Amino acid sequence: MSVVFSYTVPNAFAGGLYRLSVQNQATVHPDRLSVDVILPDGVRLPDGATSQALTWSGGLTSDLHLGSSTSDAGGSSLAAH
Repeated sequence: MSVVFSYTVPNAFAGGLYRLSVQNQATVHPDRLSVDVILPDGVRLPDGATSQALTWSGGLTSDLHLGSSTSDAGGSSLAAH
């Protein structure tokens, strides 16, 4: 089974930071999660990255905190914290 959520968050990159927290629910088999964040016009990634999206994918075994900064050298991926 797959569920897709799509929505716009105004000013999500205000101050050059983006953060997303996902609360895990205990399951017999860990859920898989994929997150794609499309950058708004005018937001550029550092180090000459050409992608206009940030991505993360993995197993959800505990609460997850993702983040990115337009000044990070992390390229086009969201970092788990």
